[in-house]
Amino acid sequence: MKKEVKLTSLFFARLLVFFAVIILPLFHPAIVVPYDLVGWIFWFIIVPGEMFLAFFLAPPRITFRGWILAAVTFSGLFSVFLTGISISALLYTAGGLLAFFSTVLLFKTKGRARLFAIPELFYLAVIYFRLLSFSRASEEIAERSHGFTQIIMIVAVCAFCLHALIIYLTAFSEQQTKKRHRELGIFIGISVILVSVIVSFLPSDFITHSIVLNELGEEPEPKPLGEQEDSGENGGVPRNSGQQRGGNRLEGVPKDRWHTLSKKNNKQYATMLVITKADPLYAAGMYLSRFDPYRGFVTTEDPSSEDSELNSLKYKHLLQTWEWPIQDRNKEIRKEFAVRSFSIRPERYTAYMPLYIEPTALTQDSQPFRYSSYSVSGLNQAPPAVLLELPEFTEDQKLQLAPYLALDIEEPLKQNLERLIEDIRQRNVGPYVKVMLLLQTFSIYRYETGFTDDNSVAAIKAFLFDTMSGDCSEFSNAFTLLARLLGIPARVVTGYLVTKKLQTPAHRQGVIILKKQLAILNDFSVNDIYLVTTSHRHSWAQIFLPVYGWIDIETTQYAIPPPMGQDPNDWRVVIPYDEGGQQQQDASRGDPLFILFRVFIIICAVFMIILISIYIYRFYLIVYYSIRSRKRDSRGLHALYILLLMRLAFRGYTLKKPHQTIKDYADHYPEIKEFARAYTTLRYRQNLEQKPAQELWLEVEQAYRIIIQHIKQQSAGSTLKSWFSLRGLFYRW
Repeated sequence: MKKEVKLTSLFFARLLVFFAVIILPLFHPAIVVPYDLVGWIFWFIIVPGEMFLAFFLAPPRITFRGWILAAVTFSGLFSVFLTGISISALLYTAGGLLAFFSTVLLFKTKGRARLFAIPELFYLAVIYFRLLSFSRASEEIAERSHGFTQIIMIVAVCAFCLHALIIYLTAFSEQQTKKRHRELGIFIGISVILVSVIVSFLPSDFITHSIVLNELGEEPEPKPLGEQEDSGENGGVPRNSGQQRGGNRLEGVPKDRWHTLSKKNNKQYATMLVITKADPLYAAGMYLSRFDPYRGFVTTEDPSSEDSELNSLKYKHLLQTWEWPIQDRNKEIRKEFAVRSFSIRPERYTAYMPLYIEPTALTQDSQPFRYSSYSVSGLNQAPPAVLLELPEFTEDQKLQLAPYLALDIEEPLKQNLERLIEDIRQRNVGPYVKVMLLLQTFSIYRYETGFTDDNSVAAIKAFLFDTMSGDCSEFSNAFTLLARLLGIPARVVTGYLVTKKLQTPAHRQGVIILKKQLAILNDFSVNDIYLVTTSHRHSWAQIFLPVYGWIDIETTQYAIPPPMGQDPNDWRVVIPYDEGGQQQQDASRGDPLFILFRVFIIICAVFMIILISIYIYRFYLIVYYSIRSRKRDSRGLHALYILLLMRLAFRGYTLKKPHQTIKDYADHYPEIKEFARAYTTLRYRQNLEQKPAQELWLEVEQAYRIIIQHIKQQSAGSTLKSWFSLRGLFYRW
């Protein structure tokens, strides 16, 4: 019995280590763990479920055939339900069965399969390492996550050592006690030394996320990069891109000095590498739908709106694949396009409508394009001829879209705006025709390339009536304002415009160079890679049309082009480049005081893991014996007996000695004498008839309830103490 209890304790300790590793990263504000729905169910249901099946349903509890069938059915049904009948289902089933058989080999072979237990440690070590690799935060959230990364790293390393200890105690349980104690001492000593060395010699930025500005001295001067020859599929200057302009040249800065740049205004700097077959791609960052009478279009304050959900995607910390929350995706009119991006900044930009987005991962090998994200968006493919025939909005539709028609502007300004669109308003045409007519009214306005964040009503007014020139922000805000006056639901969107029309020869050459340097780009055609720079930041409008939903509108398409030489996209393009793979050596190796502090944290973490494991085991025993005691058989009677002794011990009663009978123990506590009498009679009297046996069962259960009521009437301090007491936890006599 003692051996069974020991194995049960080790099983739950092993399960706790497993959960500690896969749950702890969820509490860190900087770690991104790509758990999608399948991943959640696999790691949190299938794997632990198979462990429980292997340990608690082993023969003779059920037949061997039923045991194996239960394991295969459990993993198989879950896997098929999640992925359908596919190779993926077989892989997830195999993963679940691996957890099942590893538990069997470890706990049910009586040490004979100890050699098979050792690979489990290294298999899980790979999981530990992968989870630790996610613990590098960006500079922006380093301060917010200060201290968390150290704790997660230390607990993970401690979990590894504790897991090794559990395997040893389980697989080598037949060792002599004296020899085992000596080996345990050696193991613990080596573990402490090993953990101290690992923690001490990890790179300092891995532990502390140090933020160092201009550590490399003066700001580097971008270096001109040579022109690339046409290399077929690998790229070259597109035929229709024209000759390379004088100011549009490619320059480079060593990638390890990229973050020291001050981003001068007369150059455009690489921001993202976007891989997609969609052209153009309006990569949205923020949706501005609420109209303020002074500030103009701003983000909505309604947390339940679609805009709030979309706006949160830019900075949202995803732990699993995000999916479009609205069921109606209009797949029949929206074509799905995959978008892969590698960004220098952690912000996320996705085209409308985003169908699902995978968590952003950190790819250290692609510095400084280290933020890797993948999304799929449904882009509107409706031909203009169809949109031109759409009817006007019904009253019900206008009511549903009221937030995108709302305007609060002064009456004099409203009258001036209505004069601009008076001719359009008088025409009996559909909403999309009105949009095209409205865009044509901007043909007398000059487009000044660039981007500003001034969305104020004053800026819109000055653009429409005074300067009659502005950048994309003025055009999109003015268009949205006038569209709403025409009764067309509209909103302003900001982000980046990704299109081949903005890929100059310098951009294409930059893509070719980066593709040769970054292994992550090997699987992509150079024709599908876009180099997005600071000059590609953009503002546009979206209108809502019946059936087709939101559609991106380029509000500058009819504007007067900017004067020659004033297009920021003609400026020199600056990219990071690899000088030869030289890596900086980290001179910091950690000071002794910090090493001692780490060792102290390790000891505390191990102690906490052990303590939590014991309390989990305590809870398990109470639940197990409570359920088992409901059955009126010899095992149920013994369970009720053990449960009573445990609860008495938790309340401060002295522990019953192994040589004492329940009657001897009752001599010290008169309140349990009736239970002792009925229990002894029921357990030891032979050949009891059914009726007397049932009466004795009732007496035992009644006596048990009376004792529990009696001890519950004790002081509040005694009750509180009983919640945390561990006395009598290993009662087995």
